[in-house]
Amino acid sequence: MARTALNKQAGEWLRAVRGKKRSGTRFAANLSLVLETPIAPATLYAWESGTRTVPAAVLLAASRLTGQPVALDPDSKKSLIDEIAEELERRQRVKESG
Repeated sequence: MARTALNKQAGEWLRAVRGKKRSGTRFAANLSLVLETPIAPATLYAWESGTRTVPAAVLLAASRLTGQPVALDPDSKKSLIDEIAEELERRQRVKESG
């Protein structure tokens, strides 16, 4: 599972929110504080490279640390927009028929 496209995207997001100015060692230490469990810099790098599965709690902790929302992939965004549009159309049909 670690090498799936979504996991790679999660790692890329994690790397992007860490940014170039934050060291991996410091970011791993900050994640450790938020998660209340030790995170080694090597583990952080493995997540960022997509070679290890990124736990959801890590994404949420990184979001909390950086103030960046956990991003949806483009396909998920399109799917969500399509679902909303379909629901609005359904409601309009119900309103017009009732």
